Amino acid sequence: MSEFMHHPDGFIFVRAPGVTYGDTIANFALDAVSAGLAPLPPLPQGTSSRRYIPEQVHALSDGANQSGGEMPWAYGDAAIAALTFLLDAKTAREAGV
Repeated sequence: MSEFMHHPDGFIFVRAPGVTYGDTIANFALDAVSAGLAPLPPLPQGTSSRRYIPEQVHALSDGANQSGGEMPWAYGDAAIAALTFLLDAKTAREAGV
């Protein structure tokens, strides 16, 4: 299962079967640029998290209530498609390259 998650604790996770990218929002912003992605869109006002699973769910939550986001969500699909590039960018950033 592939997934994009903007966690309420300030982390971004991008997953595909057997592979996971996870880092802070600030580091994701750096890695996303290196991976050729557009800047991370902000969460809609009043929400603190987002979970997107292509063709299944796009949930936005404020911690107590949940609503649906657009389907398909182009940014989530792009981030999942760029997962290998995100991991490469993170590795290079952490190595100081």
